[in-house]
Amino acid sequence: MGLRGRSSFSDETTYFVTTTVVGFAPVFREDCYCDILVRNIRHYQQRYRFNIFGYVIMPTHFHWIVEVQPAIGTISDVMRDLKKYSARNYCLDDHSILYVNTHWYDG
Repeated sequence: MGLRGRSSFSDETTYFVTTTVVGFAPVFREDCYCDILVRNIRHYQQRYRFNIFGYVIMPTHFHWIVEVQPAIGTISDVMRDLKKYSARNYCLDDHSILYVNTHWYDG
Protein backbone atom coordinates (compact mmCIF):
# COMPACT_ATOMS: atom_id res chain seq x y z
CA MET A 1 0.00 0.00 0.00
CA GLY A 2 1.25 3.51 -0.76
CA LEU A 3 2.31 5.96 1.91
CA ARG A 4 -0.24 8.59 0.81
CA GLY A 5 2.06 11.57 1.36
CA ARG A 6 3.78 10.18 4.44
CA SER A 7 7.45 9.46 4.85
CA SER A 8 8.91 6.08 5.65
CA PHE A 9 11.02 6.04 8.79
CA SER A 10 12.13 2.43 8.84
CA ASP A 11 15.03 3.10 11.22
CA GLU A 12 13.07 5.32 13.61
CA THR A 13 11.19 4.20 16.69
CA THR A 14 9.85 7.42 18.28
CA TYR A 15 7.06 9.37 16.62
CA PHE A 16 4.89 12.42 17.15
CA VAL A 17 1.51 11.42 15.71
CA THR A 18 -1.51 13.56 14.88
CA THR A 19 -4.71 12.03 13.61
CA THR A 20 -8.05 13.72 12.93
CA VAL A 21 -11.65 12.65 12.60
CA VAL A 22 -13.43 12.74 9.23
CA GLY A 23 -14.89 16.17 8.63
CA PHE A 24 -13.32 17.33 11.89
CA ALA A 25 -16.40 16.09 13.73
CA PRO A 26 -16.00 17.01 17.42
CA VAL A 27 -16.37 13.42 18.59
CA PHE A 28 -14.02 13.77 21.54
CA ARG A 29 -16.17 16.39 23.25
CA GLU A 30 -17.99 13.41 24.71
CA ASP A 31 -16.21 11.60 27.54
CA CYS A 32 -17.51 8.23 26.37
CA TYR A 33 -15.64 8.57 23.05
CA CYS A 34 -12.45 9.64 24.81
CA ASP A 35 -12.81 6.58 27.03
CA ILE A 36 -13.10 4.33 23.97
CA LEU A 37 -9.95 5.83 22.50
CA VAL A 38 -7.98 5.46 25.75
CA ARG A 39 -9.22 1.89 26.23
CA ASN A 40 -8.10 0.98 22.71
CA ILE A 41 -4.73 2.68 23.19
CA ARG A 42 -4.18 0.59 26.33
CA HIS A 43 -5.22 -2.59 24.55
CA TYR A 44 -2.81 -2.05 21.68
CA GLN A 45 -0.08 -0.94 24.06
CA GLN A 46 -0.22 -4.42 25.58
CA ARG A 47 -0.30 -6.08 22.17
CA TYR A 48 2.46 -4.04 20.47
CA ARG A 49 4.41 -3.09 23.62
CA PHE A 50 4.91 0.56 22.67
CA ASN A 51 5.80 3.33 25.11
CA ILE A 52 3.70 6.46 25.38
CA PHE A 53 5.57 9.63 26.32
CA GLY A 54 2.47 11.80 26.24
CA TYR A 55 -0.83 12.41 24.52
CA VAL A 56 -3.59 14.98 24.32
CA ILE A 57 -7.13 14.43 23.10
CA MET A 58 -8.73 17.45 21.43
CA PRO A 59 -12.39 17.64 20.27
CA THR A 60 -11.58 16.77 16.62
CA HIS A 61 -8.23 15.00 16.83
CA PHE A 62 -5.53 13.67 19.06
CA HIS A 63 -1.75 13.93 19.32
CA TRP A 64 0.66 11.55 20.95
CA ILE A 65 4.33 10.80 21.25
CA VAL A 66 4.95 7.09 21.02
CA GLU A 67 7.95 4.79 20.82
CA VAL A 68 7.37 1.52 18.99
CA GLN A 69 9.28 -1.74 18.85
CA PRO A 70 9.34 -2.46 15.10
CA ALA A 71 10.00 -6.16 15.64
CA ILE A 72 6.64 -6.36 17.46
CA GLY A 73 4.68 -3.68 15.58
CA THR A 74 5.49 -0.66 13.44
CA ILE A 75 3.86 2.74 13.80
CA SER A 76 1.73 1.80 10.77
CA ASP A 77 0.56 -1.39 12.51
CA VAL A 78 -0.30 0.48 15.69
CA MET A 79 -2.20 3.28 13.94
CA ARG A 80 -4.00 0.93 11.55
CA ASP A 81 -5.37 -1.20 14.36
CA LEU A 82 -6.04 1.66 16.75
CA LYS A 83 -8.04 3.60 14.17
CA LYS A 84 -9.81 0.55 12.79
CA TYR A 85 -11.10 -0.77 16.09
CA SER A 86 -11.76 2.62 17.67
CA ALA A 87 -13.84 3.68 14.66
CA ARG A 88 -15.94 0.53 14.97
CA ASN A 89 -16.87 1.62 18.50
CA TYR A 90 -17.93 5.14 17.51
CA CYS A 91 -21.47 5.06 16.26
CA LEU A 92 -23.36 8.28 15.76
CA ASP A 93 -26.90 8.69 14.59
CA ASP A 94 -25.92 9.57 11.03
CA HIS A 95 -22.83 7.42 10.38
CA SER A 96 -19.73 5.84 11.85
CA ILE A 97 -16.77 8.10 12.49
CA LEU A 98 -13.50 7.21 10.79
CA TYR A 99 -10.06 8.76 11.13
CA VAL A 100 -8.21 10.51 8.33
CA ASN A 101 -5.09 12.62 7.91
CA THR A 102 -2.63 10.75 10.09
CA HIS A 103 0.84 12.25 10.16
CA TRP A 104 3.84 11.07 12.07
CA TYR A 105 7.19 12.63 12.57
CA ASP A 106 10.35 10.89 13.69
CA GLY A 107 11.79 11.90 17.02
